[in-house]
Amino acid sequence: MIWRRPLSETARDVRTHHEPGQALVMAGLLFGLVLLPVIGLGVDAELIFSAHRRLEVLADGAARVGAMQLDPATTYARQRASLDTLQVESAAEAYLHQTAGVTVTVRAQADVDHIQVRAERDVELGFGQFWGHSHQHLVATAAAVPCEGVAEANNPC
Repeated sequence: MIWRRPLSETARDVRTHHEPGQALVMAGLLFGLVLLPVIGLGVDAELIFSAHRRLEVLADGAARVGAMQLDPATTYARQRASLDTLQVESAAEAYLHQTAGVTVTVRAQADVDHIQVRAERDVELGFGQFWGHSHQHLVATAAAVPCEGVAEANNPC
């Protein structure tokens, strides 16, 4: 004879934990300690990359504006395009300072053959302040040379 216990008694012997909020607490911890910082890091990285790209574009534009400031007397004497060093630097700095919403530190250096522009800027980070890194310092440099006529791709001025 096989003795069987009723199913209800067997079920009572199995230890079950009825904690309905356990999954909610685990999901909250996962979101708060893992997912939110990763999302914040991604947002800050995108902010830094886009701000750096914008600063590079501004530095390139300032260098091009500066390279258009020719000195007629030196150009005639040398028989090639030559820059007016005083006007080159002031034109490049004016270009960067007139850009709305951007505060930059500018250093333009020029001689008669080329201009070098260095633009610097600090970017405020949103999520970085939680890790003690509230801003990022960005630097972009650009150079330009004056050209006569149309320059070829394989032979720049």
